[in-house]
Amino acid sequence: MNAPLRLALLCCTCALLLPACGDGGTAAPPVDPDPGPTPVTPVGPRIVGIAVPAAESGESATFRAAIEGVAHRYAWDFGGGAEPNTSDHPEPMVRFGTPGTYQGSLTVARGDITSAPFIFEYEVIAPRVAKVIAVEPAGVVGIEGGTATFRVISNGTPTAFEWHFGAGAAPSFGDVAEPTVTLRAPGTYGGTVTVTNEFGISPSFGFTYTVASQQVPVVTIVTPTGSLANYGGTRTFVARATNNPSQYTWDFGGGATPETATGQTPEVELTALGTYTGTVTAHNASGASVPFAFQYTVEVHPQAPVIQGINPAAPFEREGGDYLTLSTMHSNPGGGPLQFRWTLQGTSPPSSSNAAPWSGSGSSAHGKAKCPFRTGLVCPLPTGLAIPWCRRPKRPL
Repeated sequence: MNAPLRLALLCCTCALLLPACGDGGTAAPPVDPDPGPTPVTPVGPRIVGIAVPAAESGESATFRAAIEGVAHRYAWDFGGGAEPNTSDHPEPMVRFGTPGTYQGSLTVARGDITSAPFIFEYEVIAPRVAKVIAVEPAGVVGIEGGTATFRVISNGTPTAFEWHFGAGAAPSFGDVAEPTVTLRAPGTYGGTVTVTNEFGISPSFGFTYTVASQQVPVVTIVTPTGSLANYGGTRTFVARATNNPSQYTWDFGGGATPETATGQTPEVELTALGTYTGTVTAHNASGASVPFAFQYTVEVHPQAPVIQGINPAAPFEREGGDYLTLSTMHSNPGGGPLQFRWTLQGTSPPSSSNAAPWSGSGSSAHGKAKCPFRTGLVCPLPTGLAIPWCRRPKRPL
């Protein structure tokens, strides 16, 4: 091999080895790992606009929003001019209220992202020609033979009315704001009503109503019940029942006089202390209700008079056939006049209310005592006191 060829090969070999040894030449820069795609900031839904309906007071309409993107939740606020005033429906239907200009707002959301509030205005205008919106009552309005009063809900101020009730009511025609009719045979009927104001006549509004068949009454409540601190006084009981009862029958269970009564509001005297269960039954042409039970307690009124004793003090002696005068020791915290009733065993007569043959006034009673010849006869009084009425006189030895 000649010298020029060896030199060329040597130069080539050095050129190949020098970069690997880190000497001579320039090394390629290091390459970073692949960072992946650039993160994208999520964008929520955006409200572009709202279709605002124009309507009169009392009318109903639907609000709709134009949304850019997808919205999962809606929050409407109508600023007081519509009912309902708030809604979470995508396209809420509302009923417009008092005439005026109102400001509402809407926000929408998807996931955790909520849009900025979108503010809108809408105007509620005053009605011109009155329009009927609804008729009350609706559905079952009563029973056969009963009455019902109808009325309109309108968006204006009607000054005249025209009602037609069909075959279900008498009269079948009315021209007042709230006609009262008598309901006829059971069934569902159709009617119409139109109203008029200074601007004209409304469109005819159709409605239906149902007449139910007569049913037996159901007693729902009796008053008074519970504690009646009125012993010896009078009370008026009142019953309430459905389905037009024509009569009531009462049983007071032994705590009142009379023990039985008729009518819706009987007055009775509370003549026995204790707790009693009474019943009342309501009646109409279809039959009688299930008896309704009620409970009441007869107690002494805190201001009632109190008998503290009897004069003469017992025991005492009287021959059979003797006369005897009794009087009470009592207090009267309530004031006012008193009436006394005596119940005395072994006497003639056995009871008295300050009337002959007992004599006397106020707390005294005078009568003829016919004592049986036995010792220690006890005479109970209504207050709970008991006195020995008479003893057999001691006979001389």
